[in-house]
Amino acid sequence: MSSASGTILNDDTLIINPPPQAGQARLAYSFDTNYNDSLGISNGQPQGDTVISSTITRVGAGSLELDVGTDHIIVPGNNLSGLTNFTLAAWVNWQNSNTTSSRIFDFGSNTSNYIYFTPRDSGNRCRFEIRVASTTFTLQCPSGQMMAANSWVYLTVTYNAALGEMKIYFNGTQTATRTGVTSVLANLPFTNNLIGESRVAGNTDFAGNIDEFTVWDAALTPSEIAQAMAMTSSASFNSGMEVRFQGQLVQNGATLNFGEVTTGTAQNISLVVKNLGPSGLSFTGPPYASLTGSDPEDFNIRLQPYSYQQTIVPNNLAAFTIQFLPGAAGAFNATVIIPNSNPQNGNFALALTGSAIGAPVPTPTPGGDPNLDQGIALYTSSCASCHGSIATSTKRGKSEGQITTALSPPPAGVVQMQGMGLSAPQISLIALALNSALPSSPDTADLAAAVANLGTAKQVASRYKNVFLPENPASYTSEDLTILSFITETLQGTRANGTFINGRAQYLGGACERFDTSCHSELLKGNMKPQASVVRAGLIIKSCDLITDRNTAISNALAKIGRTLSSPIEAQAVAELYELFAPGHTLPSYIRDPLVTSGSGATGFNSTERWRFILNFLCTFQGWEGI
Repeated sequence: MSSASGTILNDDTLIINPPPQAGQARLAYSFDTNYNDSLGISNGQPQGDTVISSTITRVGAGSLELDVGTDHIIVPGNNLSGLTNFTLAAWVNWQNSNTTSSRIFDFGSNTSNYIYFTPRDSGNRCRFEIRVASTTFTLQCPSGQMMAANSWVYLTVTYNAALGEMKIYFNGTQTATRTGVTSVLANLPFTNNLIGESRVAGNTDFAGNIDEFTVWDAALTPSEIAQAMAMTSSASFNSGMEVRFQGQLVQNGATLNFGEVTTGTAQNISLVVKNLGPSGLSFTGPPYASLTGSDPEDFNIRLQPYSYQQTIVPNNLAAFTIQFLPGAAGAFNATVIIPNSNPQNGNFALALTGSAIGAPVPTPTPGGDPNLDQGIALYTSSCASCHGSIATSTKRGKSEGQITTALSPPPAGVVQMQGMGLSAPQISLIALALNSALPSSPDTADLAAAVANLGTAKQVASRYKNVFLPENPASYTSEDLTILSFITETLQGTRANGTFINGRAQYLGGACERFDTSCHSELLKGNMKPQASVVRAGLIIKSCDLITDRNTAISNALAKIGRTLSSPIEAQAVAELYELFAPGHTLPSYIRDPLVTSGSGATGFNSTERWRFILNFLCTFQGWEGI
């Protein structure tokens, strides 16, 4: 559940503190290659001969270049309405300092309702002004001080409604302040919003370059302004890849604050990385993320992207899961680094911080109980071939006396028991292992037994093949074979030869936490035998994520109902897709209609991503039907 101050997870508060407050951003224009809003809401509309300059730029690949005349940007006001506080920050290179009253921005509706900044007013001072319902509040720079011209300046203007303060900053240094301001921005109509032009007839237009133009519904503090300036002042600023946590943008250099937890209690978060660039975005590794800093041992990278995601194609995603698990009380800090091929962001780094209360978690003795370890090793080498692994042994609970009797002498004809030559101490150790709670996760055989009893895994796998793969296996491409492996290896848990895949407990543990979903991963990694339905749910989530992450799978499914990736999302198409999963059944309208509305109305996503959402939902929904 997102909020301006953070996100609630598992009854703990995770506070994301990106510099500045990304959760309160209303506009974000990088002006690298186009006029689009990075939030995907209010794309700018260039007027005149406005251009993106690739030669004059402060950050990234480009900047907005304006000259006098008709050059300016019209900004849609749909995401500005209802502002309470205000911060605008941008890198500005002002070129026509011999003129007055040009506007870097002029938002509002008319000459009675506006908020603007000019680098030089008629009195040769910079000016920040707010006028709502004909009531005007003006803040000017000190006498004779204009904004510096012909060089890059990090301009920031703020309005804090609660304190009644307006402020102007140049390059992070406060230049002017005014108190007693009572403007109510929520009453300001944002119907005519301009970058680079004044709404007043006769005023000279702004000439120069503007880069990294951002507006927040927040009054940034000096420290946040300093962080934002540092973050956008070098090639380390991220403009080629996007990182989000549950929809909130997380900027390079942000701090992820896990809040306060109890010692020994884990707090997990997942970060989704999207490639915004025109070519493949590659991670360096594996591992694709690493931890450094003062306390890296109190944080873990629980989930790295899959190996096939080492290179993310444009507009596709990969995910990381980070865990905070402190063993003692105190404050802890680390840094997670995600090295990648983006030339503007070679090392995407996030600061991690958190605190813990409670008694220290006891440190386990290395190797656990040495007698139990020896007993498990003896059982594995001498008995497992006949009686199964120690976790699922048919001889669980047998006493030392029963084992001694069985071996004295060994049954005739049981070749494996002939000449074993186990000593009394060794038999005692084996009996200890067969009668002790196991210290390790369920092994392959334990999970194999659970998965083997799922009953409908093969049936669900068959449905997925029918939806996501061509009719004729002979026509499978390499991508189709990858999708097939996701269906068989992930959903059924078997390789092509029918053998069970090793390491399922650890694999499923990561699967359960891919997007902070709860599917009892600790149960899978603990000593209890997993519930079949829980294992099945984890397998379905994982397989559907993997399958629908492939564009070929989306194309294959749409082709079977006569659609393509560019087809609009409509009720009939969604109904037909559902029938592929469940022949002869109809998707209820109370599920279908909200699904269509959500998919077709999602902003900031292309057609492929919207269809991916639809098919991922249908995949998991129909899979769960059989649990």
